Amino acid sequence: MPGIGTVINVTAIICGGLLGLNFGHLLKARVQDILMVACGLDVEKSEFLSENDFATGIRNRNYYQHEINNLLQAAQESVTYVFCDVNGLHETNNKFGHEAGDRMLIALASELAKSFGQDMSFRFGGDEFLAITLDERLDKVQAKSDQILSNLRKQCYHVSIGIKQAKDDHLNVSDLLYQADKAMRKSKEEFLQES
Repeated sequence: MPGIGTVINVTAIICGGLLGLNFGHLLKARVQDILMVACGLDVEKSEFLSENDFATGIRNRNYYQHEINNLLQAAQESVTYVFCDVNGLHETNNKFGHEAGDRMLIALASELAKSFGQDMSFRFGGDEFLAITLDERLDKVQAKSDQILSNLRKQCYHVSIGIKQAKDDHLNVSDLLYQADKAMRKSKEEFLQES
């Protein structure tokens, strides 16, 4: 049974042929807009979902990947990555249902957005999140992270956090992300050993 992708492709071919359009010369984004309208999809909603996580409301990994260079241009001295992982999401989903797991994700996303800003907080996928702060002292970032952990513990949620800061003149985004993720994994290992 053909899926929606097949229907969209057939619609594009039929519409393109009837209108004499050569899709090869159109911008990909414009073709997507035309196809969404043809299929009755809301272009604005589609754009919103391409940049934001539907479940939590914060920015998504796609937005991060497209906008990271623009976001970091404002940094004068340093960039700090706060990488987070929700502990026990799989178990919560299995024991209490996905709605309970979603509440965990939403709680973390809300705390990140409150502490670091909506446009600097990202759901990277699954139970992993990233927050970025520019030109902020490391001790202040640590204090914000500690407050997030405290607020989430009050709701019986546990999160592992890894923090890594780079000075602007030594900034390598990929390495910074890797190092923050590595620090988070160390924090998660410590949590699991204590549990």
